[in-house]
Amino acid sequence: MGDIRRQTIFSSLLIYVGFIFGALNTYLFTREGFFTPDQYGLTQAIIAINMTFYAFANFGSVAIMGRFYPVYYGQLKKQNNDLLSLAFLLAAIGLVLTIAGTIIGKPLFVRKFSEKSALLVHYYYWIIPYVCFYVLFCVLEAQAAINKKTILSNFLKETASRMVLTILMLLYIFKVISFDVFVKCFSGMYAIVSIALLVFLVKTGRFHLGPLFSNVTRRLKKRLVEYISYPLFGAIIYNTALNIDSFTIGSKLGLSVLGVYTLAKYISSVISVPQRSVASIAVPYVAQAFKDKRYDEVKRIYMRSAINLLIIALFVFLNVWINLDEAYQLFRLDKSFEAGKYVTLILGVGMLIEMGTGINGSMLYVSPIWRFEFFNAIIVMAISIPTNYIMVDRYGIIGAAFSSLFVIFTTNTIRYCYIWYKYKMQPFSINSLWTLIWAILAYLVAYFLFRHIHGWGGLLLRSFTFSTIFLAGVIYFKLTPDIKPVWDTIQKRIGRS
Repeated sequence: MGDIRRQTIFSSLLIYVGFIFGALNTYLFTREGFFTPDQYGLTQAIIAINMTFYAFANFGSVAIMGRFYPVYYGQLKKQNNDLLSLAFLLAAIGLVLTIAGTIIGKPLFVRKFSEKSALLVHYYYWIIPYVCFYVLFCVLEAQAAINKKTILSNFLKETASRMVLTILMLLYIFKVISFDVFVKCFSGMYAIVSIALLVFLVKTGRFHLGPLFSNVTRRLKKRLVEYISYPLFGAIIYNTALNIDSFTIGSKLGLSVLGVYTLAKYISSVISVPQRSVASIAVPYVAQAFKDKRYDEVKRIYMRSAINLLIIALFVFLNVWINLDEAYQLFRLDKSFEAGKYVTLILGVGMLIEMGTGINGSMLYVSPIWRFEFFNAIIVMAISIPTNYIMVDRYGIIGAAFSSLFVIFTTNTIRYCYIWYKYKMQPFSINSLWTLIWAILAYLVAYFLFRHIHGWGGLLLRSFTFSTIFLAGVIYFKLTPDIKPVWDTIQKRIGRS
């Protein structure tokens, strides 16, 4: 657990540096006079479409790397290990089929989006390079993860990519490039981080393309085909369900309203940053533990991920919510974005549920019961599409937020029940309840003490008071087993300094 803890801390810190750039980018997008809500909505629509296309375009390549790496690395020498070669072959097949589908499906897309989102239709084909480079990066990221080298890959994905976007935005704001050039560069920005990660893997000797169809691949071919098919279609269904809100808003309400919704979605997504970091780090350990039938180790990682992620989620979300009204004014955002305030609250609650249940989804994918996620995705899809369509039609972006919350709650409840049924594991303890109670108390103290103080002074006082009370309670009451080693390390380093 120590190695997971160390990598998680470093990765989370680097990723939050990335979110500083992400916050800057969001500010530049939403600051009055820089970009229009339509232009911001365009970039977010491209990202949402990419996440849906990616589920098919990677063609199960990332999934098989996480699931089967213990077999390949345990039975093949480096020069004969064809796992990465197989992953690239699958990704190439997926991308060819995705590009073909994109071309064939354009007339339908135009009919659905041309009235409310003409700008998205204009740049339709520039979604393709974004998807291609994103898939390339994700395959390389999976290779780094199975070699337990996640710090740089997390930095490149969460931080460096945002730094590249910051540079592009500044070039547009200062009229160095046109918006047309900006969009085209935006669609290829993952090429830069992919090259950087590829160079790192090659230089550290962790990039090896063995000859295809090794004896392990031939022996496992039936299991590989089965494993690819279930997660592939499951991921397509699940990612479509997660992004259906953006598609519905874009087609029914337009890109400017999508921009408002996406800002709220982005603010709430800040909460989930560490989950991606923890999952990418922990999954190889969980996969190995399942292979060795060390279920106590799986349970320990499952429970610790849940309490640690809950603490981080509450810390980030309540710091954001206590200052959200002030932030709209201080950063002089376009007034239209204030309509997304309660969308942020609803989606933030959804992220608390997602984080509080730990790495359950990633854990299931590398477990012997990995087929379950496919059926779970079907249930989610069956719920999300009709509820989203109805809720957006009746209640606009608030309806979309409630629909997303319902999907997150349903998904994690089903996962929780199934893991308990199969392995008698569940992620919660009494400390989960105490963490929630303590966070609410800390929030109420900070809010009522400084609710009438405005400007930067009020923002800083509220955040400092809440953070101090909450973190002091986490340390004093030892709400997570990982807090003591981390706190001891900090004290030792301060003492040495």
